[in-house]
Amino acid sequence: MLAITRSVLVICAAALSAGAAAQYPSKPIRMVIPFPGGSSSDNFARVIAPPLARELGQPVIIDNRPGADGAIGADVVIKSPPDGLTLFLSTPTAVLSAPLLRKNPPYEPSKDLTSIMLLAKFPVFLVVAPDLPVKTAADFVAYARTNAGKINYAGANISGIVLAEALNKGAGINMVQIPFKSEVQTFTELMTGRVHANFSSGAALPLVKEGKLRGLAVMLDQRSSLAPDIPTAAEAGIPPASITSFVGLFGPAQLPKPIIDRLARELNVILKRAEVREGSDRTGFHAEGSTPEAFAAFLTAQRKVWAQSIKEAGIQPD
Repeated sequence: MLAITRSVLVICAAALSAGAAAQYPSKPIRMVIPFPGGSSSDNFARVIAPPLARELGQPVIIDNRPGADGAIGADVVIKSPPDGLTLFLSTPTAVLSAPLLRKNPPYEPSKDLTSIMLLAKFPVFLVVAPDLPVKTAADFVAYARTNAGKINYAGANISGIVLAEALNKGAGINMVQIPFKSEVQTFTELMTGRVHANFSSGAALPLVKEGKLRGLAVMLDQRSSLAPDIPTAAEAGIPPASITSFVGLFGPAQLPKPIIDRLARELNVILKRAEVREGSDRTGFHAEGSTPEAFAAFLTAQRKVWAQSIKEAGIQPD
């Protein structure tokens, strides 16, 4: 009797879930971004939100919740009902690195969030102040060795910090971290020379093209189409990155599969559109797309890579 009752409950729950998904979405959708307005992730979200709203028949409202390495935004989503009306657009900061860098993580992404799909990957560039007397990444490493302890870098996000510390260890240099709350804040400091270097997203490229910053390397296996003149780390003679920088879509735990599949289906179509890909490129992101299952497998693999990279870089959890 007990087994039959449980089976009935499962069937009823599935039916309710399917019914809710069939009516989804019945209200406006909130897309939480764990970074401030004007950031690369925010700009990318504003590229995909309008076409997603048109396909779903409801407004998609951007809700910026910066702070605590993405934990503030993640907490908003985790505490939201699993109805697909609150989504989380995040880079690895909130869903991989931040929990790994805390002795007592406030949440476990694989349990407290539902992974929906990979939206895009983005290149990270080693950029330096324009008045720094270096032309190449090899020049920069040599200059940093000569000026041990006098060269600093902007620590605006975990990805950049991991890459900078990995370069410190791999190249035998000693760059000093200067903390920043957002990447946007670092650009002025770099242009004035108060900060010497940074690992920046494609948001820095307009300044590189204008000669206000100097791009030395892209942390990818191949050159980025966004800046084909900038060599890869391997070409530039510095340790390559093992981590992958990406942006993905998440929801609260227990998000019904029909809703997951609907969002993934609509977004995979949207991300193939020429105007969306062009808009994505302008924000420094390479539109990708994936199935929910492929994204879950990607995250599992990346958790191991990030954990190993953080360990090798000598970064200790707080």
